[in-house]
Amino acid sequence: MNKVKLIKINTSDLLTAGGNRSISVLGDENAVVSIQVSRGSDGRFYDFTTTSFTADYTSSNRITNKALSSAGYKTLINFPASATTEVYTVKVWAEPHFDTIIDTGGANQKTKVLWQETITQNKSNTTLTFVWEYGAKQGISALLYSGIGNLGSLEASFKGVSAANAYNVDFDTTLTTTEATADAGVLFIDADKTTFGDEVLFWQTGATTYETTNASTDASSVSATVLELDTVEGLYVGMYVNSIESQSHAVNKSYISSIDTETKLVTLNVTPGAWGDEKNIVFNAYGASLIKSASGININPGAIGSITLEQESTTVRTEVTSNVTSLDVKGTTGIGIGATVRNKNLNMSTSSDPCTITDISTQSTSAGTIDISNGQFQGTAAYPLRVNTIVYIDGSSRTINIKGTIKVIRNPFTDQNIYVDLTKVLKAGTA
Repeated sequence: MNKVKLIKINTSDLLTAGGNRSISVLGDENAVVSIQVSRGSDGRFYDFTTTSFTADYTSSNRITNKALSSAGYKTLINFPASATTEVYTVKVWAEPHFDTIIDTGGANQKTKVLWQETITQNKSNTTLTFVWEYGAKQGISALLYSGIGNLGSLEASFKGVSAANAYNVDFDTTLTTTEATADAGVLFIDADKTTFGDEVLFWQTGATTYETTNASTDASSVSATVLELDTVEGLYVGMYVNSIESQSHAVNKSYISSIDTETKLVTLNVTPGAWGDEKNIVFNAYGASLIKSASGININPGAIGSITLEQESTTVRTEVTSNVTSLDVKGTTGIGIGATVRNKNLNMSTSSDPCTITDISTQSTSAGTIDISNGQFQGTAAYPLRVNTIVYIDGSSRTINIKGTIKVIRNPFTDQNIYVDLTKVLKAGTA
């Protein structure tokens, strides 16, 4: 006799705005089942073809005589919005004429051929909040945006509405680094890539959801890449390690390369750093696809927005009466190596490439010195490059303008945050 051994469906209360739930039936291969979903208020049945509850009953209102594969059987149910409390009944029958019985146990197994569950719809809509994320918050010291502030006020102004249906979150904001001697501004990681998509978005697991039970398969190393966890439920290949015991390890860029659900072993591409037994671990799910798998939040993949760097400039501090590649300026805030310069006294005859800053030998908010390649600042005694002449800086700035739209297809079942990781597009300037 073939047995149905496990039936899974999320039975938590549905949002009033509706939502999708998947039902999974697991058991012996070739076990045969039928599935039906009804709505209490009007007695209508779910049509698995039109994905709606219909007045007329047809063969589409029931999945009939479905044989399980070795992986079981899984289908999706789309529950519509309802302004009043609604109760849905989900039934799964074993088909005894195909030598199948239900052997799940528990209160939901009504008989050897019937499994039944109800789902209530009365939960208020939830809020999805988007949070600007910098290297500083992730603890990525190598990409530390040491001066970028305003995080608290930006969080409040960058929220999705309380809804479960599709909606757009528009943002248009400016981030400015705090003026400091060592502030070298920010630059694009790729000068040709000034736009970004869902790859910069990530959802984060709970602080205590996952815990290591063994730091290595052979227990001989605290820097293992194969880890045993107390559970792997909700983890997916491609998720990154964010922190261990609240200590950030994101700089190591360790991600899950494989998961063994039987042994609860997670293999990482590289070691994230020192591990140990009974350590809480937090993972990040990057991109729309992984976010949806890990959290249920459905975000439209693809292009989201663009970033522009505001024009940076400084002025000449010491008069130039000869051709030089090193220039004393009145402040280097926001200026980083790799940026280019423009000035009316710039001699570019030595190269066709842009004049690029190669060194900032002295950083200062009111003084400093910059060195360039592919050109010279020119001056003579008769026609000097005078003090206070403007020098324009391109490709490096302490002020970032960010604008775009995120389309949310479906909200989570509880209030959640999605983080916008700017370190995927921008990098901290250096001197």
